[in-house]
Amino acid sequence: MSEPNWWIYKPKHCARFYTWRPACREFASNSTNEIKYFTLCGVDAVDVFMLEEMGILNRNRNQRIQNITICEMCWIKITEIEKTLKPPLGPPILYGEIGELLTSVEDENIESAIPRERDTIAQRKAAREKRSRKDLMRAFPFDIINFDPCASLLDVDHHPTLRPGLEKVFEIQRDFGKRSFLLILTTPISHSNSRVSHISESIGSEFHSDYEANIENHEEIRNEIQRKFGTLEYDGIEEKSRIAISIAKSIILKNAKDDWICEHKGVDIYENNHHHQYLSSVILFTRRENGLFDGDNYLDEVTRVIREYPAYYSLNASENDEAVAKDLGELRAYAEEVKRSYED
Repeated sequence: MSEPNWWIYKPKHCARFYTWRPACREFASNSTNEIKYFTLCGVDAVDVFMLEEMGILNRNRNQRIQNITICEMCWIKITEIEKTLKPPLGPPILYGEIGELLTSVEDENIESAIPRERDTIAQRKAAREKRSRKDLMRAFPFDIINFDPCASLLDVDHHPTLRPGLEKVFEIQRDFGKRSFLLILTTPISHSNSRVSHISESIGSEFHSDYEANIENHEEIRNEIQRKFGTLEYDGIEEKSRIAISIAKSIILKNAKDDWICEHKGVDIYENNHHHQYLSSVILFTRRENGLFDGDNYLDEVTRVIREYPAYYSLNASENDEAVAKDLGELRAYAEEVKRSYED
């Protein structure tokens, strides 16, 4: 499947420019260690070049970028990404669908994870995918995780492993003793062939049920909803705000509440050139010292998301944002200069 030319796609860069950049800069400035980064970056790897340009990621003397783990589910794109980025020699770019890699049961037969010359292409792909899961587990924990699959986290009927995969990320980071990390979470929130949101019935029911429970049990949430939207009716809230609130409380905070304190750094919704909408949330997670649920953090974050987010970047408005256009142009020039340095 072909990708857009991300170097001319300004709506997504609004999310990078206004939210990803400052959040990553703040996180890196508070870290005493080198940053380890996980990404589903795609061929243009705009996010990777952005972090490199910011000085968060670096290259070694052989011009190979360091402390990065990349996952790609399209076999033919792996070579393109390797050519674009010149990633570390090992482990190679991980092959497979990220949800399946995170949730599949590990096969202890290591021999079956080593491609052989006589294998068919299908066998080599299967072996690479099996090996990729082992390499992914060894690469944890990460400091910044860019969980940006093409598929929708909300479409569990067609992509059943994405949400369990995201939940697994929290568990693995906890089990490795990670004290804090930054999550960049992006998901389509409208159907690929229409502007109607594509949410599986079970997810829609969960969102609605959690909303009604919050309205009934938490006066602070009820008051904030009424103040901002002038109604408490679930269907009376504009869809993009409803989804932003639901992802924050029913996915992010629900997964994190026993182990992590959350701080949303931004929630953005942007359009592509077909006017399909994507949601991008950036959240700082800090490990709870006592491992007990902190109701105050839950209420603070839900009410703050209701009050302050989402920021919305339409296709037309993004095209006219001079600051975003300037930053994207300068970043593209930087990436071309870097690539020339190791292509010569």
